[in-house]
Amino acid sequence: MEDSRVFVENVERYDQWYDKHTDLFHAELAAIRTLVPPFDRGLEVGVGTGRFAKELGIGFGVDPEPEMLKMASDRGVDSLTGVAEHLPYKRDLFDFALMTTTICFLDDIDKAFSEIHRVLVDGGCFIVAFIDKNSRLGVEYQNKTDCDSPFYSKAQFRSPDEVIAKLAQAGFHFDESRQTLLPDDQVPFQILSGYGDGAFVTLKVSK
Repeated sequence: MEDSRVFVENVERYDQWYDKHTDLFHAELAAIRTLVPPFDRGLEVGVGTGRFAKELGIGFGVDPEPEMLKMASDRGVDSLTGVAEHLPYKRDLFDFALMTTTICFLDDIDKAFSEIHRVLVDGGCFIVAFIDKNSRLGVEYQNKTDCDSPFYSKAQFRSPDEVIAKLAQAGFHFDESRQTLLPDDQVPFQILSGYGDGAFVTLKVSK
């Protein structure tokens, strides 16, 4: 991550977002959970403070920010300091990996996906969850200033088609997808298959 100071300087603010926006958090969590397979050894790349890992029963996490990892460890996640482009694990170690709202902060998405492919066993599952850059929320985030959103001001958002293409280049096979946070949704936070309507997209691929 080119400029990680914003996370270092705002760890408490980052973690408190989940308490202040529990409805959004649970909507995103539910969309991910619909795709999570049974697994024995799971890894979250960009685990942050461990909110998603704890709820999904993921035992291992990696993140570049030690202050965030302290919170993840307190939530029961076995955490290591590291970056997605150079994961501190041997190959064929995990049968499930998750990356949530992390791809927009990567320095090298191709290298990161290649690394996740390396540490997954054959047949292992990888779920990527992110904000679609073409959605209304994605456009809004891209227009945020440093003052408005210190976390997303440096982010590089992507479309589902872009991410699927990058995953294929890394050797993954696309399985299915889900979407939530739909515009003008009359059923709060409903989850639909596919992508193109919802702001929050989850893609499931396999090695």
